[in-house]
Amino acid sequence: MLNPAQQRLSLAEGIVHNLAKVDDRHRRFSVTAAQAGLYGFAADELPALEAIGLAARQQGEERCFDPDDLYNLSLHLRLPSLHKLAMRGWAAAFRHSERDRRVELVYTLDEKTPPRGPIQVLIGDQRQCSLEAAAGGDFYRQCLVIPGRRLLLPSPFRELVEEVCTDMQFYMLHDGIRWDLDFMRRHRLAECGGFSKLLVEQAQARGLAARQVFGLLLSSPYATGHYWAELQICGEWVAVDPLMIRLLSEQAGLCRDLWPLHRSPLGALLRLSVVDAYDQDGAPCLGCFDDKYFRQLPVATAGTTQYRVSYRVAVQLPA
Repeated sequence: MLNPAQQRLSLAEGIVHNLAKVDDRHRRFSVTAAQAGLYGFAADELPALEAIGLAARQQGEERCFDPDDLYNLSLHLRLPSLHKLAMRGWAAAFRHSERDRRVELVYTLDEKTPPRGPIQVLIGDQRQCSLEAAAGGDFYRQCLVIPGRRLLLPSPFRELVEEVCTDMQFYMLHDGIRWDLDFMRRHRLAECGGFSKLLVEQAQARGLAARQVFGLLLSSPYATGHYWAELQICGEWVAVDPLMIRLLSEQAGLCRDLWPLHRSPLGALLRLSVVDAYDQDGAPCLGCFDDKYFRQLPVATAGTTQYRVSYRVAVQLPA
């Protein structure tokens, strides 16, 4: 019988096999063995993972690993990590989406050096405002009243979701392939942003109105930037996020019976902008900007300069 360490290593072989589908040129060897604890790994576990194929590089005196590789290993080995804690908040946001609630959303600038001059801020539904942002402080606040809804997709949208999701596994893909539809189709690996692009492509190929959007997953205490697909159903744009539902069902306790893949989490998501083009690398360009330039951090910008923002969320549920 295998001991726990051997069992973990046996499980890791399948994960490392999937990671090997990514070319090393896409990797960032930026995490030292000592820092791997952030992903739930002890430094003395890493040599055994290297022996079964985990990519690593020697950087001076340090053995270094790719953060996306470690994230995926940690996720699929079900190790405790800060990432796993965040997922519990995402799952709670999905569960609460069928209830009416009030949400206070506060943007905070996470930059040591404040912007010089005004910044453009995404505030919802293709709207922007120009604001002065204080260094390291709150600079925008809005209160939202979100009606609760429980919506299951009808046919043919249900069949679309089930077909595109078949055998698809959630992996945090590296930047160079995150939006690569051919990679996703060939290897059945995707993260939510890339998968939503694939789902839109497949919907449009079937003659269904679909679009990709960027916004916030309204988890508490902090929201997270997120891409998802929207399908037009009876004149309404309806959020569809089946790969996230699969991830949260597997990793964060979201009830599979209550959350089939064809259920919409529309009350958990705040649309900020629609994707209306893709750059030469396949990355999404938001329609609220005049240029066709991919912004990794699109919420607070000055031209193509992007600023780190955190999104504090307080939720009030009805009695």
